[in-house]
Amino acid sequence: MRDKIFNIMEGNSELWISRLISIVVVTAIIVACVAFILETIPEYNYKYKNTFACIELVVVIIFTIEYTIRWITVRGKLSFMLHPLNIIDLLAILPFYLGLLLPLNADLRIMRIVRLVRVFRIFKLAKYSKSFQLTVLALKDAGFALGALIFLMVLVLILSSTCMYFAEHEGEIACSQANCGGKWLVGVHDAGSPQCPKCHAALQLPPACTHFRSVASTFWWCIVTMTTVGYGDVVPQTAIGKLIAAITMILGILCIALPTGVIATTFSVRYEEMKKQKKAEIVTDTASHKESQEHLLICPHCGQKFSNQT
Repeated sequence: MRDKIFNIMEGNSELWISRLISIVVVTAIIVACVAFILETIPEYNYKYKNTFACIELVVVIIFTIEYTIRWITVRGKLSFMLHPLNIIDLLAILPFYLGLLLPLNADLRIMRIVRLVRVFRIFKLAKYSKSFQLTVLALKDAGFALGALIFLMVLVLILSSTCMYFAEHEGEIACSQANCGGKWLVGVHDAGSPQCPKCHAALQLPPACTHFRSVASTFWWCIVTMTTVGYGDVVPQTAIGKLIAAITMILGILCIALPTGVIATTFSVRYEEMKKQKKAEIVTDTASHKESQEHLLICPHCGQKFSNQT
């Protein structure tokens, strides 16, 4: 009975109540996520604050009952609690109870973190989504390819950012005042609020001088360039910098393209396995149904079916 209840709550049973519980939980997840998004709109938060609070209470009650029943009926409670999906289930209800325990004058940053954790509820859909499970399995099988991708991207990130820093962080800025001729060497002096060394007028720094001031600050430009997003907010000014940018673009494409084929192949293999498994289940169910029908006879008088084994 204990295992039967657990299978019903997990959605592994063919009973109608198991499907009903799954529908209720999925609906609660969707409603909670939509309410969380709408709650961030100031107009809606002010107008429907009590409605959002009621939705939060109902959703938390549903999630708490579902998690508690599963925890009570499961055999290995420690392994159950350490499972990634069950950790997500716990994080889905924990912020509500933490909010009740925190005092009213608690730090607002703590409250924001607690509220942010509520967004993890969307990951509860993973248990009811075959496509999400398929993606996780494919990424797990392609772990080596993902590791190679991360390693190559970090390697190119450090090398390109370092080269771009030395190519762009220094440069001369001429004073815009008439008959001055003063120059400012960016990268040697403080670039916070530069002034002309002759007339002491304020100098306007070009964007490259502020964004390439360190290797760490150059990481943003390198990531945007490697992923071919190209926002255009940070661009090199020198010829050497433009050459480094072109090489970084090509290396970024190669870094992403090489492991992508392995990941796509792994996903296709997992997808075919899932299709074969589903097809085998359908054939098994059809054969068992046909076998059960063969044991039935029809009464010539009333037309009712009865088993020939009785």
